[in-house]
Amino acid sequence: MALFLVDQRMPEITGVELLQHTMNVSSLVIMYADLVGSTNMNMTLPVDKMVTITRAFTHEMTSTVRIYGGYVLKYVGDAIIAFFPSGYNKLLACDNAVQCAKSMIRCHQKWN
Repeated sequence: MALFLVDQRMPEITGVELLQHTMNVSSLVIMYADLVGSTNMNMTLPVDKMVTITRAFTHEMTSTVRIYGGYVLKYVGDAIIAFFPSGYNKLLACDNAVQCAKSMIRCHQKWN
């Protein structure tokens, strides 16, 4: 089992931060992150273990999205849908999303 630590320096996302993006039209980078193999795990693992794995996955992925300046739009089962607003710099939003994805992959590799 892995130990997951929360970075205490990371600020909580508030509704005020999200509201700054509601009244303007801007480009977004959308990210979908899914727990690969979860269907098989659901069929073979006890429910309490699967709940623990799903919670750990969504917590780690959510923290990673926030670190790279993204927002979680929605949780769909064991997946998250996140977005990175581009503002005036579309390349920065793309780079943040790519770096976030790379960090997610590294995190996943540590679990296995």
